[in-house]
Amino acid sequence: MTKAIVNRLLIFNFNTVFDPGKPVGVALEAQQEGFSSPSEYILAHERSGILNWAIEGLKRALARGYYEMTQEIKDALEEVHLESNMTASWFAEGYAVSDPDTKIRTMDAMASFCGYYVTHVSNSLKTPTPRQFSKALQSLGLKIKRHKIGGLVYFCGMRLTGEGLAMWQLIKDQAKINLPERAYGTSPSKETVNREWGKVATSRERRQRVVEREHRASSR
Repeated sequence: MTKAIVNRLLIFNFNTVFDPGKPVGVALEAQQEGFSSPSEYILAHERSGILNWAIEGLKRALARGYYEMTQEIKDALEEVHLESNMTASWFAEGYAVSDPDTKIRTMDAMASFCGYYVTHVSNSLKTPTPRQFSKALQSLGLKIKRHKIGGLVYFCGMRLTGEGLAMWQLIKDQAKINLPERAYGTSPSKETVNREWGKVATSRERRQRVVEREHRASSR
């Protein structure tokens, strides 16, 4: 689940469990007055009050411009995000961080994540595919770009921390998953995983450079 979807949710936890055979409070009053459910009882007695209550809440929300959330709701949303996105906890626990000046090969990121996955989530040999991992990572809402540079595919704008590199090394050493170590696979050593990133020029910038080169050539 992407961060954009989570941001559109409000979660309210209802933790009290009622025994239908032992009604209390409003449920007991509803039963004593012959109503089939507490909701029917409340609507029969407080319908206008509930409507006014809802209108007052709507006015406050419109004036504020957003729903005000309690810390409990925020915590519940974060838990949903972590549980629904396989890479969210890997990032949240500090194995990888955003870094606008660094790029890493996609398979290096995958190796670190899989080390984390088999260590902290499931020791099953079945791990997410590179495509699943890439999609989950890019849905976190972070400023991470996927670029093909010099024939290799990189995640630009992130780096592995010391803990993340340790998970990467775990996979390299123990080969718990089948990660190809060909030219487009993982880096040869831990020291070469995090690489400096010179930002990739946009198509418009590249076209402008071509025009400038042609102009210089014609003016000679």
